[in-house]
Amino acid sequence: MTTGFQVHGASPGSALGGQERKGGNCGCTPTYAPAAMDAHVNSAIAALQCESQGWMSFSHTPLNKLASKIQAWEADLWRHFVPHEWKGEPVTRPEIVFRLERLSRRVFGRYHPGREATALRCVITLNLAHFAVISEVKTAALVLHLLLHCFEELADNAQTGKYHSAWFRRKAACLGIPCPRFGCRCMDVLTGSPFMEWARRSGLRDAPLLSGDSEDEPKRKRIAWVCDCPTTGYFAAGQKVAWTCDECGARAHPKTAKPQTA
Repeated sequence: MTTGFQVHGASPGSALGGQERKGGNCGCTPTYAPAAMDAHVNSAIAALQCESQGWMSFSHTPLNKLASKIQAWEADLWRHFVPHEWKGEPVTRPEIVFRLERLSRRVFGRYHPGREATALRCVITLNLAHFAVISEVKTAALVLHLLLHCFEELADNAQTGKYHSAWFRRKAACLGIPCPRFGCRCMDVLTGSPFMEWARRSGLRDAPLLSGDSEDEPKRKRIAWVCDCPTTGYFAAGQKVAWTCDECGARAHPKTAKPQTA
């Protein structure tokens, strides 16, 4: 079938370089080394995040500037604190993708082992809901904690059953961001630790990444709903309410609106 469109010049896939071509997966389509593809794709996504002017949070905070700052932290943290080898084998820093999204407030962030839903590797998710609450220092401590997870996977030392291996706990404690076997306590950054010294040299603040008046969550207002008796209920603004009082039989209505009889 002819589409009417023509491609001039090299295809996007050819930008990966002919030396990475490994033949065809079905005799007709060239494939590429997965590691090289991962590096190119993740690098492109990171660059796109930094350049995307229209990438906004719920509170209309530009996320491209936050992504640029976090990516700079990540590169420096890996260089200073993450081992460069494991059992004599080199471990190279990968290109990492940061997902900035709202999660449950119980979750500060997570590292996605293997490939996540979009088939990307080396993906770290940070919870936007905390960016107006925890300081830059503690956010960077969280990033370092998740980088250690990434390192363990690349070194083939990840232990999902134990979650935090003995090596992981020793390393985190040595850096000044201790953690238990399960969970993350990156809020307990040790004063005078290697990580804290790095944070001070790097100019990280004790203030949140986002100012307090721009907390990244939709602002919700609660409205009082009343009936013909003293009963009052409070519901989020915009929520559909179908409530009839069992005592007086009247249909509830916003307090400032005219009541309706059921």
